[in-house]
Amino acid sequence: MPSGIDPNPCLRLDDILEEVEEREDEKTEQERFIWRRIQLSKAKLKGVTEIAALMAGFSVVATVELQIEPGTNQVLLTSFAITTAALVSATMLVLANTVSIFLFIVDVVLISWIQFKPIQAICITLIMIPVLILICIFSIIFYWQTLSHKSEISDRKYHELEELNRRISRHDRKIVTRTRSNTSGVSSSSIFNI
Repeated sequence: MPSGIDPNPCLRLDDILEEVEEREDEKTEQERFIWRRIQLSKAKLKGVTEIAALMAGFSVVATVELQIEPGTNQVLLTSFAITTAALVSATMLVLANTVSIFLFIVDVVLISWIQFKPIQAICITLIMIPVLILICIFSIIFYWQTLSHKSEISDRKYHELEELNRRISRHDRKIVTRTRSNTSGVSSSSIFNI
C-alpha cells in the first residue's frame, strides 16, 4: 500500500460522526430547563382535554335543558346555538383545547344572558372576560415558546449537519489528493524505470 493513504478512511468518518453525536448529548442546563417547562405546559394541556370534553357535555345538556322564555332575544339564542355547536365540534375534532375553553366561556356568558336577569348576566360576563383574556394570553405565550424552541433545535441540527458535511468533504478531498499524489508518483517512477 502506498504511503500517505489512510488505510481505513471510514474510521476517520466514524470519529466525526461520533463527535457529532457527543455534541448532541451535551445540552446546556438552560436548554434542559426550557424543555422541562414546555413538557410541563404540554402535560397541563393534556389535562385540559378532559375538562374540554366535560365542557362540551355541559353545553349539550344546557342546550337540551334550556327553558326559553317567550320574547327572548333571538340574536342571543342564535349566538348560543352557534357557540355550542362550535364547542362540541372543536372538542370532538380536538382542534385546540384553547378554542374549546374559549367557546365554553362564551357559551356560559350567553346562557347567563338568556336565563338570568340583566344584572346577574352582567356579573357573570364581568367575571368571565378576564378569564377569556388570560386564556388567550396563555395560548399565545405557550405556542410561541413551543415554536421558538422547535425552531432553535432545527437550526442547531442544520448547522451541525452543515459542519459534518464540511468535515466529510474535507476528508474526502484529502483522500482524493493523497490517492492522486500516490498514483502519479507510481506512474512517474514506472516511466523512469522503462
